[in-house]
Amino acid sequence: MEQTHLESHTSEMEIDLVDLVRSLWRRKRFIMTFTLVCAVAAVLISLQMQNIYESTGVLQYGSLDQDGKTFRYGQAIPDYRGIESRLLNPELFCSLLSDETFLPEEKKAKIISMIAKSNELLAKGIEPRYASSREDIRLLGGAVLGKDETNSVLGFKLSWQDSSPEDARRMVVFLSRHIKNQMAFDALSKHIRSLASDYSVRLVGLDNKKIQAEFDLAILLKKLEEIRQVMKRYPSIDESGSRQIVSTQEGGYRYLPPANQALGIESQITDIRQHLFVIERDLKIASLGAEFYKQLAAALKNDISGEFLLALFDEQVKKFAQSHDLEGDTAREFYNIVTIRNEEFRKTFDQAYRFISEPNHPSQHIKPRRSSIVLVATFLAFFIALFIVLIGYWWSMQKKNGLVTG
Repeated sequence: MEQTHLESHTSEMEIDLVDLVRSLWRRKRFIMTFTLVCAVAAVLISLQMQNIYESTGVLQYGSLDQDGKTFRYGQAIPDYRGIESRLLNPELFCSLLSDETFLPEEKKAKIISMIAKSNELLAKGIEPRYASSREDIRLLGGAVLGKDETNSVLGFKLSWQDSSPEDARRMVVFLSRHIKNQMAFDALSKHIRSLASDYSVRLVGLDNKKIQAEFDLAILLKKLEEIRQVMKRYPSIDESGSRQIVSTQEGGYRYLPPANQALGIESQITDIRQHLFVIERDLKIASLGAEFYKQLAAALKNDISGEFLLALFDEQVKKFAQSHDLEGDTAREFYNIVTIRNEEFRKTFDQAYRFISEPNHPSQHIKPRRSSIVLVATFLAFFIALFIVLIGYWWSMQKKNGLVTG
């Protein structure tokens, strides 16, 4: 009895499967039409999508030694972490971009709006390359590093996506300008703050030294005058002077005859006056330095760019030459110092940044991937059509068996 029931159930399943296949075959035109329509729609929609191009470049950076010839790769990772926040700062990026002329105003406004919402675009576009990574070393041309350069950031892989291949390339070039700008501000602002503080401290220290030297000089002059008065009152007191010319004790001239004491004091007075001359000269230079860097430090309170700060430093050097008599030793010496520093900064930021791989002009778009879109849409449409037919078949079977009405 059970065997007969099992055979009957199996027969019903076979009949149902055959009926299902027949139903699918009968609806094959619907399945093919639905799939084709969806595929054509996917093609049309994908053709309406805007092409997106990506340009990339590899920027290496470092610094030049004092000889101006030896290039040292990269920047220590702790130092880079200090400047990284400026590199990924949307406000600084947008401020610099707003002054550019290579993009239409509408596109600039669009990019600025996108960057202002999130700095992920900057993080994707500016990827640091580390000396500890073999892949990054290969990307940077297989540079041979010194011992001090192995724990550093060597450069950046820059990339930008845009609907225009040329604009994508230009934006990669602009990213390099943004990096140089922020690096320039970081290095120059640290230099200005450090020197402004150093010159101010030095000025106070030298002033104290001058006060002490003048006090010592006044004491010696007074003592010399008193000894001369003693010599006038006792003119024969030096007759025994030939018996003791030198004293080996510290400050031993006090036990010498008055004439020999006067000689020792005059020697000390000469030394102090020479020392005072050096102090006064250093004071003049420190005063010039304190005033020079104080004016530059005041500009750091404003949100200015690195390029502007470099220009401001250059302008400050020129103003100094115009407002001071360079015939004087101290003014000329300080002018030479700041002129050399100005040239060192300019040489560093003009020559220490270079593209190992120039930004490319992309010929093929990276998005949208139209073939993938059409292929996925076709498969989805096919399975949706099958699902519709299966639902229809299930509904008809329910009605046939009287499980539903209507």
